[in-house]
Amino acid sequence: IIKYLHFSGKQVIVALEAFPSSRQEILNQWIGGSLSEDDFERAYKETWNIPYEYYQGILEFARAQKIPLIAINADNAMIAGVAKYGLRVVSQDLLKEIKFTDCSADAQYEEIVSKTYHASQFPFLCNGQRLRDAVMAYNIANAMRTNTYTVVVLAGVAHAMKVAVPRMLQNHGHIGYTVLVPEAVEHIIRRTPDKDIADFTWN
Repeated sequence: IIKYLHFSGKQVIVALEAFPSSRQEILNQWIGGSLSEDDFERAYKETWNIPYEYYQGILEFARAQKIPLIAINADNAMIAGVAKYGLRVVSQDLLKEIKFTDCSADAQYEEIVSKTYHASQFPFLCNGQRLRDAVMAYNIANAMRTNTYTVVVLAGVAHAMKVAVPRMLQNHGHIGYTVLVPEAVEHIIRRTPDKDIADFTWN
């Protein structure tokens, strides 16, 4: 998809859940050519536990073609703090800026999170996940607001499904989106992906 858009003449940005926004400079250095692949892979592994090889082709293509990469995730420490202690550990200014709404205001979201994640040691897990989604939506919206690029977002299905980040994008304006997921995610979300989850699936 990224190659198709790029070679069709679209200006593309690739947004990555794999990096928190606090590590944006790493991505800038990678695309700018000032960071070796070994150093970049090391930085990647510091923030993401999915094998580097899964993303390697995309990351190398982006570097070769000078396609911007943006880090959209929240810092894990903040999310873990919210999941364990609740929203009191996060500033109200941040919650207002990203237009966060509590899990209790979205029964569909709360139900899906409860089926997807099971971690009894984190009593506020739903709001932790929702905060991560809200931060990613905010960062994606900012990228779209400041230019005319097409943004391709690479995120896990629990964040990519329509009820999560895509819906939260609408808090920041009328932003069009298309969601694609593999059929194999059924075991993660514990339901067959349908139009409430994604626009397209592939096997």
